[in-house]
Parts: sequence; structure tokens; C-alpha cells
Amino acid sequence: MPGVGYKVYTPKRMDSLGTYQGVSTEFVIYARARKGVSWKSGPSRVKTYGNLSILKSDANNARDIFNVNIGLNLSFEAVAKRKFGIPYFGLELGGLFQRDFSSLQFTPVVGIQLLSTRFLIWTAQAGYNYTLKYFDQYSGMQYSSTVNLLLWNN
Repeated sequence: MPGVGYKVYTPKRMDSLGTYQGVSTEFVIYARARKGVSWKSGPSRVKTYGNLSILKSDANNARDIFNVNIGLNLSFEAVAKRKFGIPYFGLELGGLFQRDFSSLQFTPVVGIQLLSTRFLIWTAQAGYNYTLKYFDQYSGMQYSSTVNLLLWNN
């Protein structure tokens, strides 16, 4: 399921780095939506994905950041029969890359599937991006919203 979204990243050092934002592309590797049979049956929604973003800063001297992630989202609910407003938690692993800086990073996230149908998944999420290098400068909040469309149907 290919998708497109928008991402905003605010590192701790906003005074020199600024706020980064830009369009992201996403591809859902696996998604499952089931009604569930009991609260013991696990999450009703599962989504694994990869995304790529080129984020531009509003600071004049800051360079663009290339952000690449793989992620997993799991719904809080085991039995979710509705197709909208489904809360989830997850984790993204990846990296931030600039010409003179690169770091692996991980981001615990919480979000909501605003709409989840057989052909469309629309999400909004927020998380805290932890970098392994330059932790005090580049760690910070990350916000995104993405729409994925099922183009092929069996």
C-alpha cells in the first residue's frame, strides 16, 4: 500500500537547527484489520511500514535532513469493530542523514487511525525521536500524518 504524508520534526536545538518539515513517502509492508473475538486475541490493527522523508529546516544555515524508517504500529484494542478513531502505539527505527552528520535513531510513537478501511489507512501520530549521536541536539518531537491506498486487490 503506497502512501504519502507530511512530517514535522522539532529537535532540541531549535535555536540553531530550526524546525524541519516535509513530504514523506510510505509503503505499508503488512497490514491487518480484524474484528477480534475476545480481548485475549491481540491487537485488532497491525501495520508494518517503511518511510522516506527529505525534511527542510526553517533556519537559514541548517541543511536538509534525509530521514528513513521502518515501523510497527499495534492498536490498543483487541476488539475494534469501527473503522475510525482507533488508537495505537508503535516504534520506528531508522536514521537521520545530513552531509556532515548521520545517526541511527528510534522513535516510540502513539497515534490514531483516523480512518481504516480495506482500501485506505489514514493515520496521525506523534513520537519522541531519540538519536544515538548528538543526543542533546538532534533528539526531539516528531509529528506526522499519512494516507495509504490499496491499489491492487486480490
